[in-house]
Amino acid sequence: MLEARVDSQVRAFLDLVERSYITDSSAVRPMEFGHRGQYFAMDVATCVTFGEPFGFLEKDNDIDNYLKIAEAMIPFFGIMSTLPWLVSVLHSWPINRILPGEGDGVGFGRLMRWASSPPPTPCQVAFCETGC
Repeated sequence: MLEARVDSQVRAFLDLVERSYITDSSAVRPMEFGHRGQYFAMDVATCVTFGEPFGFLEKDNDIDNYLKIAEAMIPFFGIMSTLPWLVSVLHSWPINRILPGEGDGVGFGRLMRWASSPPPTPCQVAFCETGC
């Protein structure tokens, strides 16, 4: 099952390349691999974990600025890893109101809302295994 879900995202990545980035005699279509690699990694992780991909490869875009926000948070994560007592401070009221939540329309909160939605049906999981 795990392998089938990863394979489905490999197919989705190859479909993206074939659909948007194959150069021919009429047009040069370069692909910036850095973000496409992140899209692939996120869709593999979400398909394996939740039974369906978040959809980065399908849309060929940073959905709801998730990756942009994650990149901006890297310095913050560094501080939190060296000062772990700050985690408990951030999770206390009223400071916790500024943290991402399921009501957010972008970034981590948007993924949190998507992840907490009802799990996919067996039919959706089978679809993911055969070609999300």
